[in-house]
Amino acid sequence: GLLEAGKGAEAQALSRRLTEVVNAAFEAVAEVPHANAFANANKAIDHVMAYGAGAVDVAPPLLHGGVRLPQAVIRTVADFLAEAGFAPDRGYLAP
Repeated sequence: GLLEAGKGAEAQALSRRLTEVVNAAFEAVAEVPHANAFANANKAIDHVMAYGAGAVDVAPPLLHGGVRLPQAVIRTVADFLAEAGFAPDRGYLAP
C-alpha cells in the first residue's frame, strides 16, 4: 500500500523493521532442538500476535513432539515485536 501511494521511503523503512523482527525470531529459536527454525519462529511470532501483551503469561505453543517453545523465546520475540511497533496490546485470542 505504501508503494502504491508513492511512499517508497516509508515502504523501505517498514520492510527493514519486518526483516529485523523476522531475523530476531530466527535467532531466538536457533538453539531450540525440536522441530525446525522456520516453524518455531512462526509459532513464536503468532503466539505474541494471538495474546498481545499477555503472551508471556500464556503457556508457549507446543512443537512437534509435544515440547513447548521456551518461555525465553516468547519474551525475546515479544520484545522485538514491541520495539518494532508490531506487537498488539490485545491479541486475537486474548480474553
